[in-house]
Amino acid sequence: MSYAIRTVNLTKTYTVGNQKIEALRGINLSIEKGKMIALTGPSGCGKSTLLHLLGGLDYPSLGEVYIEDNNISLLGDKELARVRNEKIGYIFQDFSLLEEMNVRENILMPLLISRKTPNFQILDELMSKLGIIDRQNHMPFQLSGGQQQRVAIARALIHNPAVILCDEPTGNLDKKN
Repeated sequence: MSYAIRTVNLTKTYTVGNQKIEALRGINLSIEKGKMIALTGPSGCGKSTLLHLLGGLDYPSLGEVYIEDNNISLLGDKELARVRNEKIGYIFQDFSLLEEMNVRENILMPLLISRKTPNFQILDELMSKLGIIDRQNHMPFQLSGGQQQRVAIARALIHNPAVILCDEPTGNLDKKN
């Protein structure tokens, strides 16, 4: 079977002073390619911690994370940055847009970092579908929260990643969008 994401005994423990806080313990998760799952639970239960580990934004205390067949838990910072940029699309709760770049540049950022030639037809299609093509030259501060969220969604999709990780991706969108 082919998996987009798989974890083996994933554990994350934080140390605060002399106290150990176990945020995740022994998570075994397998998500097939093309499938979608939702993580639900109360605040503080480890959802964001799990997303950060799955996306290579943090290292596990124990266990392994696989993106496709690659164990990203063993990668150094440089290799992990490459995997994050090429294999993972992120839609963050806080958008994480670069304030000095316009909409178009923010969306293209993953391709620019990996030095891939952008497909401008795909870019225009994404912006059109998300209703932001008329805002493509605007800076993030000139956009509503919903528009900024749609820019973040386009940025996550532009490089056709193997995995898309979302942390409350629709929280700033109205029902229509």
